[in-house]
Amino acid sequence: MGSDVFDVRGAPTPWPACAFTQVISVALVCFALTACTPETSSGSGKLDVSSIDPEPYSEVSAKLNFENGTVTLPLETIPLDSPEVGDPRVRASHALVDACLSDSGLPPYAWPGRTQEGDDRLYGIWSISWAASFGYDLPRGPGEDDLPPISAEQERCFSTARAEMEHSLKAIDAVNFDDDARYAAYAATLVSADGKAALAKAQECMRDQGLSRDPESGFPGPVTSSENDDEANIRIAVIAATCNVETGAVQTQYDLTAQYQTALIDQNEAAAVALADQKAELVQYFTRIGDENS
Repeated sequence: MGSDVFDVRGAPTPWPACAFTQVISVALVCFALTACTPETSSGSGKLDVSSIDPEPYSEVSAKLNFENGTVTLPLETIPLDSPEVGDPRVRASHALVDACLSDSGLPPYAWPGRTQEGDDRLYGIWSISWAASFGYDLPRGPGEDDLPPISAEQERCFSTARAEMEHSLKAIDAVNFDDDARYAAYAATLVSADGKAALAKAQECMRDQGLSRDPESGFPGPVTSSENDDEANIRIAVIAATCNVETGAVQTQYDLTAQYQTALIDQNEAAAVALADQKAELVQYFTRIGDENS
């Protein structure tokens, strides 16, 4: 769900990392890896933003890190798929698996290292330094070749660990208030007058730099080019990122999103408080499991 028609790769897609060849075995490992976070939900569409005026929240802004392409928004304090929950979840799952293996007289599982997280592309690519280094490429999540072979006993321990954490994992995977509010704020930003104006400025800048929208893919591309694919990937990404930043489009879009998110939190205080309480309970649960089995 990218808003920038020149850059539909801007949709928030954290990791499709759990789709591997060794479906059964690797899927069991996947739940215990940081990179294997749930797909970002599009929400249920239950929250109505039609009556929200962002003007009273004009002082609210998003914090953008232009070096690594990350952004801090109001809703990031409460989601269940945040690092505050994810880190103790991973530690707990590792501890459960390794404790099970130890009971069977086996060494701990050889956990793969953590992968670099990608930049935020809700409104298109905007980290110029990232674009200059990688183009539109994203970090690769752990795949089949990164994981050591899984024995029958290891697979049993992964299954046991997942079963013990199943209820909590389902809570994280469920569509919660933050998913609904994220999507509602995003959708409101797209249809707002300021959001449309910001997008139009970025698109005009890209056209002025010789980019045209591919009618089939929606991706930006040069009118004419003799570059190879890698060169074009980086050059086009740099132009798109530069236009998104220098026109102020990306800051405007994220600021509007932050304002709509804040308004939705205020309008749905009970739901926000309940989710924050659930988050605290999950952190406490995963921390206890990790402590008891380490």
